Amino acid sequence: MIYRDQGRYDEAEKIFVTVLDNRRTKLGAEHPDTVQSMNDLGMSYTRQKRYSDAEPLLKKAFEIRRKQLGEEHLDTLESMHELGVLYASQNRHEEAEPLLLETYEGREKRLSAGHSATLESLGRLVKLYEARGKTEQADQWHAKITPKKSPK
Repeated sequence: MIYRDQGRYDEAEKIFVTVLDNRRTKLGAEHPDTVQSMNDLGMSYTRQKRYSDAEPLLKKAFEIRRKQLGEEHLDTLESMHELGVLYASQNRHEEAEPLLLETYEGREKRLSAGHSATLESLGRLVKLYEARGKTEQADQWHAKITPKKSPK
């Protein structure tokens, strides 16, 4: 993940693919560690705008996690978020919005309104509404990020 976060995508991809292949072989296609590797590789592809490579991995990871762990599990919410980010990155706003909204609501419920993952989801919703030209909705969501100042 360090290579991916540094933008060293070729190096990261080699590692992610090797780990995914090894986990599939040794642990099985639906083992939680294998699914995490699918999600990680899909995220890396999304960051590189390799959407056609990212989508099947992210969809599969989300489907497996939803089936195994349920809608509200944090791992499921992570996969849901990444799939929403993928769709938003491709201007597939109608598909992205419900995923990002559900992720935000799930993270707020499970983690708290101020948790970094919840705020990340909130920020993605603001960006989505801004990209769609829905400034009123973007402002409403943005207001949740900006703390209210108390009167002096």
